[in-house]
Amino acid sequence: MNAPQKTGGSFLVRLSYLLPLLSGLLLLIPAFVPHIFFYRGKSLSATIGLFDLLGYLRAEASHVLHASETVAPSIYRSALLASILTVASWFFIVWYAIFAILSAVVGIWASQKISSASLNTAKRVYRIVVPNRVFYGIFCFLPLLPALMPYCYERFLSTTLSETVRVYFYGPPDWVWALIGGVLCAVPFFLSLRAQKEQKIDLFRIYRLQ
Repeated sequence: MNAPQKTGGSFLVRLSYLLPLLSGLLLLIPAFVPHIFFYRGKSLSATIGLFDLLGYLRAEASHVLHASETVAPSIYRSALLASILTVASWFFIVWYAIFAILSAVVGIWASQKISSASLNTAKRVYRIVVPNRVFYGIFCFLPLLPALMPYCYERFLSTTLSETVRVYFYGPPDWVWALIGGVLCAVPFFLSLRAQKEQKIDLFRIYRLQ
């Protein structure tokens, strides 16, 4: 009678470790596909993707920060903040990719339920990237910062151009997809904690070699 429950619990654990990678791959669609545009006064900007936006914002902020002429303090602060957030966004993107790939690889490996020295070493490496379960939940939401950067660009343009600029999207804003992805990754993981322990498919526990 317990076999179906164990099978179901094992499937949930495997799925929970794969979801960050699947979510990240889906989030690449709005990252590459042009769907963001801005209204500046009565003019409409070209439509761009999130990665292009990060590149433009970094370049324009850097131009302001390294300008030979004196700029207003408000513009300088806006450019500095935009530059910092852009660097942080790229860091979050790279860190999320590492987190998602390692979770999938080590999770599939651990689901084979064959303890080995190499698997334990892989778990120790994994815990350098993801120290504990709380960080796992937090890392599921790393794409949120890059997804909010269109609003940072909106603020930056409004400050530097001294006019009203509004950002618009074809479809839901990027942060909606990032938030949904984070919830869909974190919730199954925490719901499967008991199954992880029972099935011994736990990336944060080192099991004795058999």
